[in-house]
Amino acid sequence: MDSSWEHPVPTAEYGSLQLCGAVISVVGQLGVENSGEIDWTIACAPLIAMLLSSDDVISNVGKNSITTLLDQNENIVTGILQVSFIDRSTETLSDLFSNSQTSSSIQAISPTVTMNILLVIDSLLTLANEKIPRTLKLIEVLQKMQKEGKTNAIKQKAKMLLFVLQSESQSQNEGSGGIERKNEMKELEQKQIEEQRKRIEAEDKLKQYGQETEDLLRSINGIDNSKELKQSDWIEMKNELQLVERGTELLKEEIRQRKIKTCQKIISVFIGKKNNEGKKLAIESGIIDALLHLLMTYPLGEIAISHIWALYIFTYASNNEIKLLIISKNPFQALLRLFDHPNIFVVNRAVVSIYNILISGSNTTATSEPHPHFTTIQALDGIQKLFSLFQRNISQYSKNFAAESITDLFRAKELPNEMKREIINHFKAILIRSEDDEKINAKNALCKLAQNSANLAEIMNDVDLDQVAHTLRKKLDGNEEQQKQIKIQQDGDCWILVSILSGREDDELRLRIINSGIVDALLNIFLTRDLKTITHAFSQAFIILTYPLSNEIRQSLYEKHPYPALIKLLNHPNNKIADDTITSIYNIMILGTDSTSISEKHPHFAEIQSCDGIRKLFDLFKRNDITKRIKDRGALCIGNLFRSQEIADKQMKTDIIAHLKALLKDPNDWNKKSAKNALIYLAQNAANRTEIEKDGFIIPE
Repeated sequence: MDSSWEHPVPTAEYGSLQLCGAVISVVGQLGVENSGEIDWTIACAPLIAMLLSSDDVISNVGKNSITTLLDQNENIVTGILQVSFIDRSTETLSDLFSNSQTSSSIQAISPTVTMNILLVIDSLLTLANEKIPRTLKLIEVLQKMQKEGKTNAIKQKAKMLLFVLQSESQSQNEGSGGIERKNEMKELEQKQIEEQRKRIEAEDKLKQYGQETEDLLRSINGIDNSKELKQSDWIEMKNELQLVERGTELLKEEIRQRKIKTCQKIISVFIGKKNNEGKKLAIESGIIDALLHLLMTYPLGEIAISHIWALYIFTYASNNEIKLLIISKNPFQALLRLFDHPNIFVVNRAVVSIYNILISGSNTTATSEPHPHFTTIQALDGIQKLFSLFQRNISQYSKNFAAESITDLFRAKELPNEMKREIINHFKAILIRSEDDEKINAKNALCKLAQNSANLAEIMNDVDLDQVAHTLRKKLDGNEEQQKQIKIQQDGDCWILVSILSGREDDELRLRIINSGIVDALLNIFLTRDLKTITHAFSQAFIILTYPLSNEIRQSLYEKHPYPALIKLLNHPNNKIADDTITSIYNIMILGTDSTSISEKHPHFAEIQSCDGIRKLFDLFKRNDITKRIKDRGALCIGNLFRSQEIADKQMKTDIIAHLKALLKDPNDWNKKSAKNALIYLAQNAANRTEIEKDGFIIPE
């Protein structure tokens, strides 16, 4: 969700990294569903400033943030142009050549920053060519840069941009008379004047509504956090937050600003860090009490981003102990109050703070029990307020977290009828979009809801298993956009299946899915498609069919002859997919282990051997880029498959048996038990037994 730095960085860069992280957290709410609710001029201003910064680190993050936003929402183009980005970029680039500088002096800004600016201009031309002003000054700067740029990459990029800009200008002027050209120039001048006016208005609005965002960022960048704060320091900050605002208006405003600065100090201490000990000391010193009192008593319009951020920072990247301490302070009423705040960023921080606190309640109680904070939230009309925020749709960010908070509160409980369809359809819609980072949260939310039969019925309401099978049988034909849509639909259908079945013992539903043709379609995808086109959704859709289930359902899966497709999928470079695959193989293979005598060879050995599966399982085991879990599963598969027969490959025999023996000391009980069984199976063969009993090892009973 928010940027965090887990690794130490050089001191000189640390403030810059904090600044970048804060900007992205504040204005980087990607995937805004109702873009009309966002004033992109305000959102873009800090990012443009970062891009044009002389600091390479900050400029890189500015460039990356802008290009990511452009990919997510093309409406940002308007915001970028309304803050006169082209003029400001031209001015920054022209400084390279000011005061008759020679080419050797092109160092006022670094080549990295120069290239970042050119790349963003390129992105804007790609998305909105017709909107980009062709100013004479920009053309001149690019012409100089084409000849005198510091690097070949800069020269080539400048040349390419010139070609696009001049070609477009020429095509616009072809066939036009002198009067038309004069009119165009006049219109261009008027357009530039209008853009300048909008820029001034945007800057005024930024000062009026968003000035504190800039202050927050500047504060984080400027505060020295090298000193470890003591309890006396926290008590002093608490006292600052509790100052009574009385006296003249000037004096009251001074006190308000002091409180904001105190909040910014708190943020600067914890941003990008876990520091649970520091948070605990701050809470025990009364910081949370003071912040909650401020959020409850201040007029909504006077509550600034820094106020809520100072509270939010205690809920983010904190352990359950810290969150339980926050809960003991009864924070929900103050946070729910902020849902009516006019600033979207304040609302976002409030709802994600609630979500973070609720997660700790889920983590510390059994899933079969009611959520420990359900009654408290309900008594404050909080469930309805969360749903109202969800329906207001002020941003995708707040909508998602409101829905996830409701889902967490109703874990394994039926959602109220007035919410059920909207909440469930919201998550299902996310699963058929292309943003993968949101899909996992949506899948997890539906998994929680599906534990209740009424919610499951609603989730299944428009899920046609035959239609899903038909969709999965589609080949990736057509143009690039058509192929993309097929992938998104197939991916979404797979995640729906995962949401329905994860952790559920439902043999009837699994059998319906198998008989619908879905398994055949998935196996065909694994067998015929390029591995790069196979996503985590496909492997997840298959593995949830393999557990938990009865041997009857396993037999139905085995009769689909899954091994050739699964063996091929073992080569996937994504460890999550490789893990799903090796686990699926094990879950199906264990049917043969359990249904035949220990003295018999494994009934699936020949089929796996026929597709070179034994060698590929061992190749997977030997890889250095896999997780311990994958390596363990690989060893267990081979150990089961060679039941009552010798592992002929000497290296394989030595490595697999040594690994299984090591697993007997594994902290995971399932691993220990499974390794013991595999060794017993292998020991039914004399040659294997000799290898196992080396160095006096005794096979456990």
